[in-house]
Amino acid sequence: MSKYAFIDAHAATWAVSELCRVLEVSRSGYYHWRAALLPPAPAWQAVAQQVFTRHASRYGTRRLRAELQAEGHRVGRYALYYGPAGAQYPPPPPAHHPGGPGRRGGREPAAGPARAHCP
Repeated sequence: MSKYAFIDAHAATWAVSELCRVLEVSRSGYYHWRAALLPPAPAWQAVAQQVFTRHASRYGTRRLRAELQAEGHRVGRYALYYGPAGAQYPPPPPAHHPGGPGRRGGREPAAGPARAHCP
């Protein structure tokens, strides 16, 4: 067991500052270690993975969310898209910027007046 794990196990009984002092570790180091621990996965993630594989990995986020909500799970579409259980989905399409190549049929934007005040 590491010192940080020991502190975490006994933090309810003793003050964290006292435990850190006795074990000769910094409090900031303990809190950094604690913050690096992964939070527990939501209950819907395992169900989402099962549903996704049951449908031959072809279910989109909208269908997947609808099925999860029908089973009583509260989950948003973007949590499925970006979450660890949704990691197999492709990345989102790039955002179109005003004046970019997608706006005027692939042509470059027209040159505007030069701005002397912009760095």
